[in-house]
Amino acid sequence: MPAADAPEWIRDLFLTQAGEVQPYWRSRVGGAVNLANNEMRHPRVEELIRAAAARLLPEDWTSYPDYVRARAQFAELLGVPADRLLFTAGSDQTYRAVFQALTAPGTQVITQVPNYEQIFPYAALGGLSVHGVAHRPGTGFPLPAFLDAVSRAAPGSLVTVSNPNGPTGAWWPPHDLEALVDACAARRCLLLIDEAYGAFAPATVLNLAPRRPHVVVVQSFSKAFGLAGARLAVCVCGSPEVADHIQRWNVTNPVSGPALAVAADLAGRVTEMADVYAELAASRARLRELVPELVGGRAEESFGNFQPVRCPDADTAARCVAGLAKRGFAIRHLVRFGLPEYIRISTADLQTTDRLITALEQTVRDTPRRSTRC
Repeated sequence: MPAADAPEWIRDLFLTQAGEVQPYWRSRVGGAVNLANNEMRHPRVEELIRAAAARLLPEDWTSYPDYVRARAQFAELLGVPADRLLFTAGSDQTYRAVFQALTAPGTQVITQVPNYEQIFPYAALGGLSVHGVAHRPGTGFPLPAFLDAVSRAAPGSLVTVSNPNGPTGAWWPPHDLEALVDACAARRCLLLIDEAYGAFAPATVLNLAPRRPHVVVVQSFSKAFGLAGARLAVCVCGSPEVADHIQRWNVTNPVSGPALAVAADLAGRVTEMADVYAELAASRARLRELVPELVGGRAEESFGNFQPVRCPDADTAARCVAGLAKRGFAIRHLVRFGLPEYIRISTADLQTTDRLITALEQTVRDTPRRSTRC
């Protein structure tokens, strides 16, 4: 049956709230090794996932999830109080739930620019105003600029930081975040810390939330455990009241039973995952050492499972992406994040990383000489 346009009365009465926000449908990168989306690529993790999936019970599929039991289980695994913890379908849903539960139209959101892309449409849908603190090449996100923005924020504002930052890999150590936590408390602002990439950084502040009632920390299992398809994040709130309030806006069954079971299995594999993280760190170091020389650019320190590289110009970045795509590798051009000179390459096992380096060498060699390398 051919699709019909909605009649004018439906558009006028029901379809005006979204404004200029466009619908988003994610698709997979096909026919290439995906080093664009920071999904964990490691054969040992794939083995652990297959083994965990094989241990699933029929009731994991046939019954509704037992969130009370899962809450206690994950609280023990993470070392946080169970009454501060809730589940969301990825950190993406955490932003939606927090924005809906803890803000009102006109609330100011202070955040990094660039940051996770969906923050901005979610803010627009909620009628929130966004104040961005910009990334500075070579220095990341200056803490004084953030503290200054918070000092001028109205009480009730929401401050959100990704640490490490997804597009750039910039990271604030715990003592810097403590300063931001104190500044938010002084202005009576809520602070949401997104640690989607926290497993790859030197330290986490997950245990900070239970000690500070205005702090919410979210950790995703997509990056840290290779479970992007499972859609699972754990949100730890500073007080049980905040957790209960956000849960009122959360969907009734945010995460499937099989996803919870596999995630709990992997979270208990501390030794195996530590070995994986060590190899991914070695992959990141190799990318940081070799890619800038090949493309004629420079690399900034990254604390995520990826390495950004600043190319001489946007054309060089685009040619690197296109050349690698022809050779079976997908990497990210950060032009959509306002960083047109940057490319970002996800880490993987060292064998895959070496293949990527070889493909980039071929790209550079086969590209006609211009003012830049690629």
